[in-house]
Amino acid sequence: MSPRLLRIAVVLATLAILAGLLASTALLLGRMRATAEDNARATVERVAGAAEAAVNRSFLAVDGALAGLPAILGAGAAPLEREAASRMLRELNFQNLGFRDMGLLLPDGRPWATALPASRNRPPPIEAASLAEARRGTGLVVSGPVRNPLTGEWALFLLRGVRLGATGEFVAVAELPVTLVGTLLGPVAEATGLRLTVETTAGRLLVSLPHDEARIGQSLTPIAGILPLDGRATRMRGRFVDQAVFAAARP
Repeated sequence: MSPRLLRIAVVLATLAILAGLLASTALLLGRMRATAEDNARATVERVAGAAEAAVNRSFLAVDGALAGLPAILGAGAAPLEREAASRMLRELNFQNLGFRDMGLLLPDGRPWATALPASRNRPPPIEAASLAEARRGTGLVVSGPVRNPLTGEWALFLLRGVRLGATGEFVAVAELPVTLVGTLLGPVAEATGLRLTVETTAGRLLVSLPHDEARIGQSLTPIAGILPLDGRATRMRGRFVDQAVFAAARP
């Protein structure tokens, strides 16, 4: 074989080897990417399910405490004394770590009885629409997040309309600091690069891990309601970062 033909054969063989290496590398990278995406989807779906369970446990426990106030305080024919109601609320508050404060509001939002004395002379920062919805007795209502002027902390207020026998109609309220919800969700959202949010169906951000001071209480777009609510991970444009992300939502 002539030197020229030998050089051509060597070049062709080298190109064939390089092409094979490139093809195998591309295949390997494709498989690695697919595996990484599968792992990301699985992580997001697992965290969404765990977060749903944690939030439900927390909020339902508070709702149960609010709904149980007529039985605890007494809903008999005799009117309940305001100071006696405050004492019983204080004892209930000491026994429950799921909220910071608990109280009974008059229909206009003024406190009638509260667990913490400092809350007795200052109406809580509850939205008028939330107070009206709670008075209608439609179930648990979440108001906020707002900064509590007494503590300076972001807080949620969980409301439920109740009737205390001859004492009258009230709105039972429990204050749930956002940091407390974050503490409950912290172990769920430990994965690097993961963001966990609790939002209203309208998109208002109630809690975010990591905390986002600029966005808390604001409406996020697009709202999480555009996602499948069965917890399946979906690729979408990130709302906190300008790149595509995997996201999953649970009601």
